[in-house]
Amino acid sequence: MFQNMTIGKKIIIGFLVVLGILAFIAIFAVLNIGQIVDNASEVIDGNKLSNTIVNQKVAHLEWAAELNNFITDPEINTLTINTDPHKCGFGSWYYSDERTKAEQLIPQIAPILSSIEEPHKKLHESAIKVEEKYVNIDPSLSGFFAEKEKDHYAWMNTLLTELIEEQEELSVQMNDRLCAFGEFLYSKRAAEIARDNPKIGKYLEEIKAPHKALHDSAKEIQNILHSDDEEKFQRAFMYYKDHTVPAMNTVGDYLKQIIETVDEQVKSYNEAVAVYNNETQEHLDTVKGYLDEIVTTTKQNIMTDEKMLDLARQTETILIIISIAAIVLGLALALLIAANIIKTLKRLVENLADSSGQVTQASDQLSSASQQLAEGSSEQASSLEETSATLNESNSMIQQTTDNTEKASEISERASKSSEKGTNEMQNMMDSMQKLNDSSEEISKIIKVIDDIAFQTNILALNAAVEAARAGEAGSGFAVVAEEVRNLAQRSAKAANDTTGIIEKNIELSKEGVAVAERVRNVLNDINSESGQLNNLIDGINAASKEQSQGISQINEAMSQMEQVTQQNAANAEETASSSEELSAQAENLNDIVEQLNVMITGQKRSQ
Repeated sequence: MFQNMTIGKKIIIGFLVVLGILAFIAIFAVLNIGQIVDNASEVIDGNKLSNTIVNQKVAHLEWAAELNNFITDPEINTLTINTDPHKCGFGSWYYSDERTKAEQLIPQIAPILSSIEEPHKKLHESAIKVEEKYVNIDPSLSGFFAEKEKDHYAWMNTLLTELIEEQEELSVQMNDRLCAFGEFLYSKRAAEIARDNPKIGKYLEEIKAPHKALHDSAKEIQNILHSDDEEKFQRAFMYYKDHTVPAMNTVGDYLKQIIETVDEQVKSYNEAVAVYNNETQEHLDTVKGYLDEIVTTTKQNIMTDEKMLDLARQTETILIIISIAAIVLGLALALLIAANIIKTLKRLVENLADSSGQVTQASDQLSSASQQLAEGSSEQASSLEETSATLNESNSMIQQTTDNTEKASEISERASKSSEKGTNEMQNMMDSMQKLNDSSEEISKIIKVIDDIAFQTNILALNAAVEAARAGEAGSGFAVVAEEVRNLAQRSAKAANDTTGIIEKNIELSKEGVAVAERVRNVLNDINSESGQLNNLIDGINAASKEQSQGISQINEAMSQMEQVTQQNAANAEETASSSEELSAQAENLNDIVEQLNVMITGQKRSQ
């Protein structure tokens, strides 16, 4: 089937196959690249989700660290972390469309995200509790202030003991700024505590006056003890009782209030620490667990980078294999089509070469045959002219015979009396005339043959014209027709020669008849009884001679027509010879074209 296709169809099929392979490769590449892009998008989205969750885990760890710093670092007085579960980084993501996209990407994390909402909410609520209960207080302040209270009671006890022992020189600290509590009270630390804890700062500010009064009372007692008053110890004791003790009570009350406040704040602080340690850490661990589970589930359900690269490499390998196969198939198909086309063209070139050779040979044969036909037609035309001239002479002689017959009729009338005497001679004349009649019949047959030959020559001439028109395809047939025309021409020439001989014979017979008639005339002078019959006979001969003259005239016309046809055949033969020469030139041109086509296909000339 492929062998019988046209070159155009073979080339189209080749291009269609190549285009089909390219289309297949393109579709395969597009589909696989699209799959790679989808995988890459999935990996990117999965990695992005994992990074987001990991970042949120880190963010919550940092959030918990900041909350812990808020509790443990006295210098941090403000909680800066976000306590709203809807507004933190994870909450903003959790309550946005990003969560929906993540669940669509990995449906397996949907129940985990649902489970994390409550502990995440409680985690932020624990921060709120920590912030509510947290007080920036140093737990050691309670002991510090208790110790300072004890120190002041010890100071009071020392002062009282020295008064009881009536010592004039007191050993207690009389400067309220130089005692341990005074140094603290006017120190930077006390200022910071007052700044960070306004309630304690208020007490510290209020305690300054009674604390100064307390130490000033000791200074006054010392002044009393330095006096010369005999009752100075009583007075000093009374001053102690009236001023020092109330001042000490006031300082003690403030210290107790400070200690109570510190204890309350320490208790609240401890509650905040307990909330952090118990609730915050617990919920943080729960949230971390859920976040870790989300990351793990994401990694389990999202294609890894390695797997994506493996699929991409597989696609690359398949594309390379398909491309190599397509190239091999395309080359094989191209070679097959080229070989088939070259084979077909070679066969065509060989056929054209054979045909052109046959055309050249046929044109040469046609040219030779046409030349021979033209020469034969010319010779036939010449022979026909001579035959026509001979027939004209025969017609003249027959006319002369007719005239002589008329004269013989006249003589027969005169010889009617002698007719009986010339019976025998008449019989001889009748025999001669019979022979003349027989010759005339032969002439009639020959004329018929000539007529048939003329008819067939006309038909063959027509066939020769047709064959001349088709000389490019059937030159050999035309050669046969031309040969037949020559044969018919020869037969016509022979018939004409036969006619000439017969006519000459008829002339001799006619001369013999004339001689016999002369003898009969001499004899018939004495014939009378047979003159009437003889006259009738002569009349019949006269009529026959006229008919013979008319027949010869018709033969002249037929010969004239044959001459015209023969001349036309000669002209056609010359035209055929010219056409055959043109055909030969075209055959040479065809040979050149075949040679060029062979060079185009094989790259070399044909061997001659």
